[in-house]
Amino acid sequence: MVLSQYSPLRSNLSRSAVRELASTFRPARQRRQDPISRHSPVEVELVLICCLNPVVKAALAHLQFETIHPFLDGNGRVGRLLIALLLCHDKVLHKPLLYPSLYFKQHRQQYYDELNAVRASGDYERWIDFFAEAIRHSAEVAIETGRRVTQAFHEDRAQLRAIPRIAGSLLMLQEALQTKPVTTVSIVKTATGLTTPTVNSLLRELELLGIVKESTGRARDRVYVYRRYLDALAAEEERPSP
Repeated sequence: MVLSQYSPLRSNLSRSAVRELASTFRPARQRRQDPISRHSPVEVELVLICCLNPVVKAALAHLQFETIHPFLDGNGRVGRLLIALLLCHDKVLHKPLLYPSLYFKQHRQQYYDELNAVRASGDYERWIDFFAEAIRHSAEVAIETGRRVTQAFHEDRAQLRAIPRIAGSLLMLQEALQTKPVTTVSIVKTATGLTTPTVNSLLRELELLGIVKESTGRARDRVYVYRRYLDALAAEEERPSP
């Protein structure tokens, strides 16, 4: 992914044009009469779809969703989910793997300040700059996380290949854990086709190797976690943000 092409400064529209277009989307009670009001909502929507770069469009969509606040609960979660879905729709992402929520959480006060600045004074430029930085930082973190996870998979597979006699079964189990890093004997049995005694034996072996960890402490209905996988994901939250 080349994020530089999605900088607000590289939009097909100028900053003033972005501000003018975006002002059309204020809730009805806040809308003012301005030159853009002569255009129908359909015309303005077509301009946004055809001309705005995808990151700017996602920034405006998130802003307006949070301003409208349509639901009694869950508006923040849905509004943040909308960002990744829009970027997927516009082919910026192949899958909705971007997680800007962490950046917004780490900069919570600035996030609210920038949203309110648009509502109070129409300062769209500040909001778009903040949003673009959130996307840039989140993408860098996602790339680092993907590399850590991939490295953990490769290192674990190399370790398992060296184990005599049961290497093939252990590799099959590890592959199942890649798709279900929190799992049970029943889930692994279904995914691999192995018998329950065999799965239990292989999970014990993976525990001894430090690859998985049993998380409940119970004798029955145990839950196993792919430790290194989850550690790699958790490291994302420990990365300092600018």
